[in-house]
Amino acid sequence: MSKEVSHGQAQDGDRGASETGGRNADHRVECYSLRHRGPTDGLKKVMDQLAEMKVQIAALTERDQR
Repeated sequence: MSKEVSHGQAQDGDRGASETGGRNADHRVECYSLRHRGPTDGLKKVMDQLAEMKVQIAALTERDQR
C-alpha cells in the first residue's frame, strides 16, 4: 500500500534536520523555496498583462459606445 506524500508538508514520522542529518529538511526547504520564489515573477507578468488588457478592453468598450 503506497502512501501519497506532498512536498513541503510534515508527515507522520518526519524528523527535524538534527535527527535525519538534515537531508529531508534541506529537501523540504529547497522545494518550498522553488515553489514560493519561482511563480512570483511569472505571476507578476500575468498580473501586468491582465492590467494592460483591462485598459485595452475599457478603451475599446468606450470607443464602441460612441
